[in-house]
Amino acid sequence: MNSGNGFDNEGNLLPETFQPSEYDIICGRGKGCYMQPGNVKCREIVKEYLKHYDAARNKVEKSLLIQTIVSRIQAQDGGKTRFVCKATETESQNVQRWYEIPDDQAREKIGHCLREALLRQVGPKENKTRKQDFDRKQDDLLSLQRSIFLNLLVIQEQSVKRHLPVSLSLCREQREQQ
Repeated sequence: MNSGNGFDNEGNLLPETFQPSEYDIICGRGKGCYMQPGNVKCREIVKEYLKHYDAARNKVEKSLLIQTIVSRIQAQDGGKTRFVCKATETESQNVQRWYEIPDDQAREKIGHCLREALLRQVGPKENKTRKQDFDRKQDDLLSLQRSIFLNLLVIQEQSVKRHLPVSLSLCREQREQQ
């Protein structure tokens, strides 16, 4: 069942009386979620890690950093902080319930927060420069791949030409022996 906020209800169903604490991070859209004290604190923590995230050299380093942030957030309030979302339990009853989202979805949320904060931090001019650098690197990589592919074709063609006469003479010998 999808909660309508981009998260599946695969997490833990919380009691009907559950109300998010000031530390809980509410997954959803709109000013209500954005201004929730837990979400504000989450963004503050994320900002502390922006330089590390930007400096990360690969996806593994970024993933480890994201897990560190999620663990730090969950450790707040004596380890009671949760990533939660509101979801409809049944479409017909339209009963609103809270779910604690799984860690993998919490990591997705933190990853999104990091990327969004990074874009806000550097500004439009730097984003344009980064995009141009990325596009240039992609073009260079594509040119290198084309060059390698063409070289492989030439090598393959030369190999076929070298071995073709040998193959033809072997075929002739085999026919003569029959």
